[in-house]
Amino acid sequence: MWLAIPMGYGLLTFQIQLNPTELGAFTNIDFVQDVAVAGNYAYVADFVAGLYIIDISNPTNPIELGHLNQTTNCNSVEVSGDYAYFTTGGGLTIAYVANPMAPIAAGTFDSPDWTTDVSLSNNLALVSCASGIRIIDVTNVTHPEEVGYYHEPNAGYGLNISVAGTFAFLADGRFKIVDFSDPTQPVLIGLYQTNLGVSDVSVRDSIAIVVANRSLRAGCFRHGRSTRDRSL
Repeated sequence: MWLAIPMGYGLLTFQIQLNPTELGAFTNIDFVQDVAVAGNYAYVADFVAGLYIIDISNPTNPIELGHLNQTTNCNSVEVSGDYAYFTTGGGLTIAYVANPMAPIAAGTFDSPDWTTDVSLSNNLALVSCASGIRIIDVTNVTHPEEVGYYHEPNAGYGLNISVAGTFAFLADGRFKIVDFSDPTQPVLIGLYQTNLGVSDVSVRDSIAIVVANRSLRAGCFRHGRSTRDRSL
């Protein structure tokens, strides 16, 4: 098994083992912010130049297939089916990527505040922003529409988001859990305070792994509410 990791100057592929070994690199990119992998393709968010699609079928020799220079400030990306969803600082762009050599912009959503991350849940895109979470209906990819908004006045620009079921897990210096079972009325239901500064979060089953300062912390939650945590 192997994985792809975004670096500031490009994309690296690694063999998954106790002592990871670099297999290959693609460095013809300016400022990598995020990567999503689907099949044999890596979709790379470049803050300066937009969206790159890299063929990683041979991890020792990643090859650029396509590039969508739709906008600058591309800082996160998710992929579902024939579409890539990426935040652009000022909103969300949806790209049609069925032909990886010729990605095209299908639709955009303009946000009134800075957007930093995106996570998908069925026909919804949850976009973290400088003031909380914007919930976007992407059923019609050419006309994405905001259907809900969780306002968090103390959110920071380092906001990141992960989704599991109808819960959104928010990292904005603190760790928050938002219930969006009714996407028009998202509600904060859990909060974990720490002075370490939570900057990112990933969720699997009932465990949330957060990046806090220079450490990892694991938190267990039930029905969306956090119950305990421990350092890793």
